[in-house]
Amino acid sequence: MELVIVVGIITILTAVTIISVRSFSPYFQLNNSTKLILSKLRQAQEEAIAIQARHSLFFDTSKTPLVYQLIKINDLDESRTPIETKELASNLTVDFNPERAVKEVIFSSDGAPDWSGKITISLSTSNKKTIDVSPAGVMKIE
Repeated sequence: MELVIVVGIITILTAVTIISVRSFSPYFQLNNSTKLILSKLRQAQEEAIAIQARHSLFFDTSKTPLVYQLIKINDLDESRTPIETKELASNLTVDFNPERAVKEVIFSSDGAPDWSGKITISLSTSNKKTIDVSPAGVMKIE
């Protein structure tokens, strides 16, 4: 009898724990995606400086789930060579403020971005994170 009560209590505690962990899942997903995007922006900037050729991080919003590409841009003929392509979470959106027709940040060979402003990453829920890109190329999560 006592064993049944103990097993029942453990079952209830396990169920409550699982529900609690699932409620944090969107937060972790947004946090990880934001850190990944910031990391890829910094990688594009570092590649541009190291190789002395423009690099960009491009977000293809026409695809579901959202896809980003790290791209090397040839200065002579403006050709674009994808270095890395990756899908992000299916319910993730990326917005630029001020708005841009093409969701892309291009870094020159000195590491300066062609655009400065805020990149808002959000899930289908109300959770949002913002990456600030300064004219000098300093990037941080706000």
